[in-house]
Amino acid sequence: MAGGKQHDIEAMQQRGDVDGLVALLGDPDLVVRGDAALSLTLIGGPAVPALVRALGSPSGGVREWAAAVLGQIRDPRAIEPLIAALGDEDESYRSVATRALGLIGSDRVVGPLVRALGDENGYVRSGAAYALGLMKTKTAVPALGTALGDTNMHVRMQALWALAEIGGEEASAAIRRALDDPDPGIRKRAAEALGRER
Repeated sequence: MAGGKQHDIEAMQQRGDVDGLVALLGDPDLVVRGDAALSLTLIGGPAVPALVRALGSPSGGVREWAAAVLGQIRDPRAIEPLIAALGDEDESYRSVATRALGLIGSDRVVGPLVRALGDENGYVRSGAAYALGLMKTKTAVPALGTALGDTNMHVRMQALWALAEIGGEEASAAIRRALDDPDPGIRKRAAEALGRER
């Protein structure tokens, strides 16, 4: 079954059948969904309007795939719809949206991503920290420093990574506070980050 669909996906990509490929983002076969997403990424800009429409799908999985592809395409037309996604009830989708926004990168996304550091879900908070680090957003350093006190170890680790990526004295001061983290892995990463900056 997937083999036949694979042939269809290649044909769809060649003729630019964006709507057909977007429909396959809801296919039950993970390989088919992944191949459709790759084809949409390769099509790029012309696929953006259909992908943005897919962000309104009733299927959380389709919304996630569409958001991930928009992040890979990095078209600024996706920024506002992805910011709106940060208010979605589906936490997995919110997490994907944070990372997509970080890949696109824009001053417009900094405020929403900083607010997402306070999301109730740890994956979303971690995704927001990752996105801010990806963008090397210096204005986010205070919020990332606060995230080093998060109850979720993965969020603290991601915030530490982001601060190391951003660099600078203010980020280093925050990283130094992580030397007292209860998790030995985070303490080790903090020491490594400070050593790299010297």
